[in-house]
Amino acid sequence: MLIIAILISESDGRESQVTKLALKQLRDLADTPVDLSELEGTEPGKWDLPQVHAQNTMRAIFMESKLAQTTFGFVESGFGSAIKGFSSDVYVPPLSLI
Repeated sequence: MLIIAILISESDGRESQVTKLALKQLRDLADTPVDLSELEGTEPGKWDLPQVHAQNTMRAIFMESKLAQTTFGFVESGFGSAIKGFSSDVYVPPLSLI
């Protein structure tokens, strides 16, 4: 991902302000409630939810070992966003898990 390359280049000896700002904004976006009215009539496989993209981007950032020191302070809020995502009204667990 391009964002990871940018954040890695910033982490070379700096205070990583861009990484901190990016994670805060991604967390805020991931925690934004989904407007279900916009999804009516569309099959779930075609939903394009910015909340999901934000969660996936945070996941990729947290998995990058070169960003471990910078992102360590955001792990707790990242887990919180993930848990909120699973408790969203749009999340329906697969039938095999019910």
